[in-house]
Amino acid sequence: MNKAAKWSVIILSASAISFAAGASASGLIQKVEAYVRSDYTVNVNGKKVELSSPPLIYQNKSYIPLADFGAMLDIDVNFAQKSKTIYVNSHISHDPLQDHTTGLETEQFALDMAEGYPVGYLFSYSGRDYPVFGFLDYTKNAEYYRLSDLKKMGLDLNGLRLAKEKYTGELYVRKEEVNGLWLEKPTVTSAPVPLAVGESDQGKITALLGLGEAINSFGLAPQFIQIFLIDKISDEDEYRLLAFTNGYLTEYDAQLGLTKNYLPDGTVAEKWYFKKYSTTLLQTPSNAEQMYR
Repeated sequence: MNKAAKWSVIILSASAISFAAGASASGLIQKVEAYVRSDYTVNVNGKKVELSSPPLIYQNKSYIPLADFGAMLDIDVNFAQKSKTIYVNSHISHDPLQDHTTGLETEQFALDMAEGYPVGYLFSYSGRDYPVFGFLDYTKNAEYYRLSDLKKMGLDLNGLRLAKEKYTGELYVRKEEVNGLWLEKPTVTSAPVPLAVGESDQGKITALLGLGEAINSFGLAPQFIQIFLIDKISDEDEYRLLAFTNGYLTEYDAQLGLTKNYLPDGTVAEKWYFKKYSTTLLQTPSNAEQMYR
């Protein structure tokens, strides 16, 4: 091992397995010497994987970046700076349109302006913030959380009593159903509606919220569009939006594109625009009336 580079290591963040942690003032950080082994390779299920940094050898043990390890085995790794805690959780699919949870569908409700209103929450749990879409149904005196949002937290939601939304077919669960499932109590704060799930780029969100203006620019009968949910459904800047259009539940599928304008001063002005979009009216006056028969 004398041919390997020798490093003095003080601390590593959540992106790597650390040798010590804490505040140096209290003596919790320990300076150690480790060897960087660029000649080491890592194979997972017979396939070589690339690491963000070479393995380290300390006291005859190998250390690799924890984030890389999580990516190899489909594990979610988070670091909470405030509590100096590393969280390692089962990875859950982030596809809001797919859900395979098994449970008993005991009721149905509707995303209907006549029955309640959409709400957004931010759950701080296991070192990460999770947006959760919900609906307050005052006709049932119930609050529903969207199941696909809760699943991203690694909760086992199988066996719960589920509620199916009438128009989208998505599964939800009542708030009281999940109260006893937390491994640690989350911090829950209100999030603004429209709620964006899977997208944090404010420029893209602002562009998506301009869908109503884009539609009305064609000079047709004006549409009053109230977007309340934005779901990112692919890395190709494709989204699903739920809105009340003239009071009725509507789904919009949209894809954004980016234009770049080179200005005389040498700067570049970028602007997101709608490459394409489609409209599906989920709730019509006829099926809305049937809901109350």
